[in-house]
Amino acid sequence: MEITAAQVKELRDATGAGMMDCKRALAESGADFDKAVMWLREKGMAKAAKRASKVASEGAVVSCIADDGRSGAVAEVNCETDFVARGDEFRGFAATVCAQALAAGAGCDSADALLDQPSVKDASRTLRDAVSELTGKCGEKVSLRRFARFALADGDTGAVVTYIHMGGKIGVLAEVGCEKAEGLQSEAFRAFASDLCLQICAANPRWVNSSEVPQADYDNEMALYVKQAMETGKPEAVCKKIAEGKMSKYYSEVCLLDQPFVKDDKRAIKDLVGELTGKCGGKISVRGFVRFQLGEGIEKQVSNLAEEVAAELAKAEGK
Repeated sequence: MEITAAQVKELRDATGAGMMDCKRALAESGADFDKAVMWLREKGMAKAAKRASKVASEGAVVSCIADDGRSGAVAEVNCETDFVARGDEFRGFAATVCAQALAAGAGCDSADALLDQPSVKDASRTLRDAVSELTGKCGEKVSLRRFARFALADGDTGAVVTYIHMGGKIGVLAEVGCEKAEGLQSEAFRAFASDLCLQICAANPRWVNSSEVPQADYDNEMALYVKQAMETGKPEAVCKKIAEGKMSKYYSEVCLLDQPFVKDDKRAIKDLVGELTGKCGGKISVRGFVRFQLGEGIEKQVSNLAEEVAAELAKAEGK
């Protein structure tokens, strides 16, 4: 009996189960929709749909670097509670997601696209199927929120480096260029790479340097500083000069290379780059970075235990 893609999609939408699980359920039930739903429920594979409305703000940020140090990936995988997040099964799955992101290549640029790829652990199943299976096992919503990947171009010299803070609360991935290949092996380069990741983790910059600041952000900051200066009664030309001075302070807060070094605030990160360039005998450049903080931007549910208990009691009493 032929199982159509439309049938698989309908069952998947209704149950939240994985694509291959839905196809198997339809095959086992003779393409009977209701029987297929029951089959999935009996196997615990339809539990994912019940958790779809839950907020998954716990979990872990994980990273991995290729053996040659030329590529790396970082990913945020979420669940509902810290208890599940600390479990070996969830941690193992998160590591698989990161390995998948590393192997995916530049053409895979979204969480949905990554989830639809065959799993690096089992090519007969997609990563989305694995999400549904884990959701069923742990009884919590599990989701891949985001990932990023850096890879050096062919013939390029440099390294992709990473740092994970507090067991997965914050993850950093950065790409550093090094003109001389021998410089990559130096203790100075390794120390700089470690310090750079620590800086990004602690200081949370938004851009590498001031040239990357979008014009809209620049204009908004300048307008704010000019307005503040105008309130002092000074001439507009003077106020613009004051505003330009304040932009330097703004850059030192949001641009990585302009930030004071967290280990020595008398030096900026660009000073460290200059020092390392001299030590390595060739230009050092910070090409890009990402910083993921677990759960940032996710609106967490605030529960009231007393109200929940009262609601359940009322429901049981038929009120």
